[in-house]
Amino acid sequence: MCEIGYYGVDGQCTKISCIADCGVCETSTICRKCNDQYYLSDDKKRCKSYFIDINKLFKIIKGCEDGIPNCSVCESQDVCKECADKYFLNGNDCERNSPFDFSIIKNSSL
Repeated sequence: MCEIGYYGVDGQCTKISCIADCGVCETSTICRKCNDQYYLSDDKKRCKSYFIDINKLFKIIKGCEDGIPNCSVCESQDVCKECADKYFLNGNDCERNSPFDFSIIKNSSL
């Protein structure tokens, strides 16, 4: 008989690979007890941190959480007002490349 968190095969006890931050696994997808600073979800399939990422909290407050990728300031879940560094607002999308053709300015004789 193997300890909790291990399974037996041919008389050998092998540690169950489990979900992230789980200290005691029941199966490879079910956790019995999470590591310190984590709590078990109701379905026992995730260990969640007691601490929230301040950047994630700020995005939730501003309405950007899981909304428009690379948007740092949102008016609503689907309307971006300002993009993260090195991204440009193009409509409601934040894109890596500027929508403006700077070669025109560079080649002008101003």
